[in-house]
Amino acid sequence: MASLLVRVPENLKTGFDRWAHDCMLPLMEASDADIASITLLSTGRSRMPVEKMARALSDIQILSDLGATIEFCELSKRVWITMPGGLLKTEIETQIMISLKRRFPRRFAGSSLVPLKWVTNVSVKKAQRTANVGLWRRKPFLAQQKQPIKNRISCPELWIEVFNETDYHDKKRAMDKPAHVLKMVNDAGGTPPEFAVIALPAAETYHANAAPTQHGTFAPATGRRAPYVAHWPPGQNAPTFYKVTHRKEVLPILSGTFDLKFSWIIDALTGRSERRFATIDELHEVKSEIKGLKTEVRKLKEVIVGHEIELRNLKRRRT
Repeated sequence: MASLLVRVPENLKTGFDRWAHDCMLPLMEASDADIASITLLSTGRSRMPVEKMARALSDIQILSDLGATIEFCELSKRVWITMPGGLLKTEIETQIMISLKRRFPRRFAGSSLVPLKWVTNVSVKKAQRTANVGLWRRKPFLAQQKQPIKNRISCPELWIEVFNETDYHDKKRAMDKPAHVLKMVNDAGGTPPEFAVIALPAAETYHANAAPTQHGTFAPATGRRAPYVAHWPPGQNAPTFYKVTHRKEVLPILSGTFDLKFSWIIDALTGRSERRFATIDELHEVKSEIKGLKTEVRKLKEVIVGHEIELRNLKRRRT
């Protein structure tokens, strides 16, 4: 995944959408960029509000057709455009999302834009950020799922991001997000979410380690060479870094109620699939299904025996 830093000339306060369509999008296409970080050259008071930039970009039909995600943050004075793609990241995010749905069937796991308007005391949206994977304790209303910004979807209790370590802008986007969100939520006296940010190395240079020396153990990373996981527990403003070393390691999150498996990351990087092996939860589900089928078979046998008895009684009456 490639990224691009786009600086907007200060004299483009008007006609920004035309400039973005005619200049910025061809520049992204030429550089094969999936992420664009947009800011103004000038740092004076007359700079264009990031909300205005984001609104102008939202009006560009081609971005909507491509399924691009537009985020803006007043704190960093920056707008991000993220193009869909990145199958490696999507595979990991999907695995985490499915596992969250299985582990917490009464909660809601998904990906959504999250407006932070609800933690401010002003009428104008100050920031909106995308949760690549989020877990909500209560399932959002249908209107919030359809239009999360307009209907002010709540902040998730778990927020997970995945980024490429070798891509500077992708890394900055993901690593800056927890600080921005936590600051706004803490300033408003809200309940801060728990963050986990996963860093991926260049897939062609990654080699998995051999079998672990100890089963299921992990320790904070001394260095930050990808792959690693940065974890912000609830109420903690600074992350703890964990090195992803082998498949048997897990990182307990959500107060130990959910295990973030490092095998999901390693299998995606090495091309292996963990789906070859059934998980404990899947085995329990299969056992429950088998038990239910046995109960149905027993009931059918009882019905068959009852019909056979009736049949014999009818034959006796006729004779």
